[in-house]
Amino acid sequence: MGKIVDFDEERIKQFVESLRSDDPEIRKKLDNDFDKDGNSYILVEVRPDWMDPSIIRRHPFAKFKFIGTQKIWKLYWLRANGKWQLYDPLLEVKDLDQIFEEIRKDPYGCFFG
Repeated sequence: MGKIVDFDEERIKQFVESLRSDDPEIRKKLDNDFDKDGNSYILVEVRPDWMDPSIIRRHPFAKFKFIGTQKIWKLYWLRANGKWQLYDPLLEVKDLDQIFEEIRKDPYGCFFG
């Protein structure tokens, strides 16, 4: 029996890969990855702890969720208080590429600071 491929997840993997440095030495100090939680995907920055480099920290910076009943995606950013906030400039989209473009451009400094 063949493996079922989640095309959205494949696109997300490709997007995260596009955020990563080509230099393996830089990736040891700063990298990107994602976690999946149900219908939500959380983009994380991966880096060593500044006090103990043997500890690797994963810092979330963007979250997007698929609402299956409406066939839309919603984008969230992580506030300083640790709570996810709906990203007002792009409340809901049907195309995941719009989310990728908004995160990459980061016009309000919500994702990359």
